[in-house]
Amino acid sequence: MQIGIIAPSPVPFCIGGAEKFWWGLQRAFNELTPHSAELIKLPSPENDFSSLVQSYQKFSQLNLDHFDLLISSKYPAWMVSHPNHICYLQHRLRGLYDTDNGHQRDLRLTHYSQLKKISEILSNDVDRQQIEFLFSEVKSFLLREPIDSKLLDFPGQLIRQIIHYCDRIALSPSEIAGYAAISHNVAHRKNYFPDLIKPKIIHHPSDLEGFYCSKQDYFFTVSRLDNAKRVSLLISAMKQAKTDIPLLIAGNGPEAKTLKQQAGNDSRIHFLGFVKDREVIDLYANALAVLYVPYDEDYGLVPIEAFRSGKPVITVTDAGGPLEFVRNLETGWVVAPKPISIAQAIDECSQNIDRAAEYGKAGQAIAETITWEKTVRELLALVEPAQQFAAPRRKHLLIGSTFPVTPPRSGGQSRIFNLYKALSYEFKVELISLGPVNSDPKTYQLTEDFCEIIVPKSRTHQKVEHQLERQAGVSIGDLAATFYGDRTPQLIETINQRRSQADVLVASHPYLLPWLQPKTSTSKLVYEAHNCEFDLKQGMFAQNRKGIALAQEVLSLEAKACQQADLVVTCLEADWQRLCELYQCQATPHVLVPNGVSCQEVPFVDPSVRLQWKQSIGYSSFIFLFMGSWHSPNVEAARAIVGWSASFPKQEFLIVGSVGHALQQEFKKLPANVHCLGEVDARTKRVALSVADVALNPMSSGSGSNLKVVEYLASGLPLITTEFGVRALPAALQAQCLLGDLTDFPNLMQQALNNPHLHDLEVRQSARQIVEEQLDWPAIARDYAIALKRLLK
Repeated sequence: MQIGIIAPSPVPFCIGGAEKFWWGLQRAFNELTPHSAELIKLPSPENDFSSLVQSYQKFSQLNLDHFDLLISSKYPAWMVSHPNHICYLQHRLRGLYDTDNGHQRDLRLTHYSQLKKISEILSNDVDRQQIEFLFSEVKSFLLREPIDSKLLDFPGQLIRQIIHYCDRIALSPSEIAGYAAISHNVAHRKNYFPDLIKPKIIHHPSDLEGFYCSKQDYFFTVSRLDNAKRVSLLISAMKQAKTDIPLLIAGNGPEAKTLKQQAGNDSRIHFLGFVKDREVIDLYANALAVLYVPYDEDYGLVPIEAFRSGKPVITVTDAGGPLEFVRNLETGWVVAPKPISIAQAIDECSQNIDRAAEYGKAGQAIAETITWEKTVRELLALVEPAQQFAAPRRKHLLIGSTFPVTPPRSGGQSRIFNLYKALSYEFKVELISLGPVNSDPKTYQLTEDFCEIIVPKSRTHQKVEHQLERQAGVSIGDLAATFYGDRTPQLIETINQRRSQADVLVASHPYLLPWLQPKTSTSKLVYEAHNCEFDLKQGMFAQNRKGIALAQEVLSLEAKACQQADLVVTCLEADWQRLCELYQCQATPHVLVPNGVSCQEVPFVDPSVRLQWKQSIGYSSFIFLFMGSWHSPNVEAARAIVGWSASFPKQEFLIVGSVGHALQQEFKKLPANVHCLGEVDARTKRVALSVADVALNPMSSGSGSNLKVVEYLASGLPLITTEFGVRALPAALQAQCLLGDLTDFPNLMQQALNNPHLHDLEVRQSARQIVEEQLDWPAIARDYAIALKRLLK
């Protein structure tokens, strides 16, 4: 289908939200659908009575019948006549509809002889055939009427009646095949749509791409600097706020000079002028919050862009469209449109940066549901079924896991959750996980194209798993799933229901491999090796007959995974070399996908804020932090930390994760300065990362890579580690760590206590920047996505 997007080109030309909307819509049709779209624009001056009427006339005379479908969104473009025309309405000419400009009193046209014919046309029912007569009569009237006539006021009552009549013709049900609005706010405005018409609400995304979340350095706003955006209200609020955090204002406009004069010598307020799209994305990424206080905005892309960047929004109760997304104390702050109220919200945000990050994350979940694919699909659903849009099918990934990952708490959970969430922007992703016995089945729709389906173990499955664990002497739920997965029939049924539709089946760990075999010759198998499982399990199982037999089962299973896979994914190059050594799989395609961190989830905490965190929870002692799950390499590391704690009686040791349970079982009584928190939620982990002074990573064995070290460095923590513990990190990050053997750790810890420069802000920020550029999950997922696309060619 050939689609025309018809729009006015402002005179003088400027780029605003409307232009970006049209560009994004055209690109979405051309890239995401089998249809072709062209953007058609006509110069449309509207500075006075005459030019506006002429613009309406030009569009009314335009013949675009060579398109199968026409989409308009703004006056006067919708004046064009087409047999298959959708109106996706942004707004009408607001000066003639929504504002009381002193010219809204009734004008009796019949009192003016020169308006007799115009009056007759306007008093009749709307009729497309009358439109040329109207334009002709208006032209004659304009030629005769003195230039200073009150009838030519703009805006004024005569032009208001003429434009309302034209719009009623253009948007009548006889002319429009389908109606949509960009927001509820637009849909509910008086006289915007014909009586009895209820438009479909279709929220559209920004045309910008590549949003990300980084620092929390300043407040930010971006808009045209004119009266409707009320930037002056923000400046008044900022001058009353107590915060030291600056406000950055991007954009140009007619009020720029006045606003700069209003800001005066307030050193916190900075005007950036025009900034390019790439700079705007970076400005969003490093903001603490985005301020946006327009009056009765139609829609407002600024909150959507802020949310895509993981940032909360401060707005006001009469903002209009933004209130469809910004929820008070959920995704930001919604306050009265008064300087003092906005100032209080600014100060509250400044004093609660962790809460601001949570609000930004909640907003991001909303923004992720607003996509161009959904926008064009819903638009085309307004027309005849034969012309409806069949979206190109996304390639489908089906992943199997022996444990749920929502919400992510351990390193393995975090890897699966964040890696496949990042991939869901290019693939349809379904994760099937084995959940705990006696729990309810759950489905989490994590993004529009990523869901986790959790199937609880059956009681029979749990019973035989316990029997195997008693024989093995260690937790063995993953390997038990290989032996007894069919004892949970719902798991096998769920996998089989989706297996035939999957383009790629991913065994995340090898343990569900028997149930994830491709069903068609075109499906591919991927083995995602988090570790070298044989080496890991061999170190865990007892060196008796049963333990040796179980290790051999893992060896056999891992061999099948490597040899049957069409692609092997590893966290470390060393792991890949070890798999090749064990299983001779060198000929199998391989991609390195290291462990990373969600920078959005782990905010950077500078030294001054870290001190505030400690004071807020009542700590004054120096705190060492270690995080880890219950795996033997982590247990060895935690055991060493307990041994060192006696040499540091005035310092506190915080141990986060299930590794703490192993310590509590092993030691009858832990030293008073060692605190095991066990498994914690995301918020508690952020608190731990925010109050600690130094992170410890005394790892000397294990496979895979240590995800926790990336979290330490992303949060701004100095790190004492073995070289083995950071073997997967870029060299530039390793250089910023204190490296040593286990025997060196007590000395390095003492150095940390005596080194006031350890928390040097520039060094810590440098580490954070490297993490953002190389180890944030969206960056890590790129190579994996490329490998998958290559596999599916």
